[in-house]
Amino acid sequence: DQVVVDELLALDRSYLDALPELGDIETAIGRLEALGRYSLRHISGLGKGYIKAAYSSQMAPGRGHSPLASRDRASHLITLRLVREAQESGELRRDLPAEEIALALTRATRGIVIEWCLTDGGFDLEKAGGPMLAILMDGLRARKGDTPPGETATPAPKRRG
Repeated sequence: DQVVVDELLALDRSYLDALPELGDIETAIGRLEALGRYSLRHISGLGKGYIKAAYSSQMAPGRGHSPLASRDRASHLITLRLVREAQESGELRRDLPAEEIALALTRATRGIVIEWCLTDGGFDLEKAGGPMLAILMDGLRARKGDTPPGETATPAPKRRG
């Protein structure tokens, strides 16, 4: 059980290796999408049998909180950092906390991995992740009037004329 957890947590270290590659992508949203694809590619590479065993061991009856769901994992912290960058650059909504957006992305990615396992690897995980990530990013794109909680929107100057 611990060996499986250790191996999956080691996968997180590979995300750190991907950071320089992500830096070459122009937009923060593009970096988030690339991180998602990178994650799914690596999970797929581990194989459905391995991932099924890993998730099964972590969801067994009587099992407490899994370290795989920790918000201290490198994968979550990198996602959170990229979300903050995207918010600061004005690409992602600022009316939602960065932590909530990062959790939503992590949970959606975990969900598609579980679906992949439930269908016995019945689809290309990385390929299926592309549209999912695009849909999520579209819903999270900054919109006119998005204002972080606690801030007030600055009204547009009135036009004379």
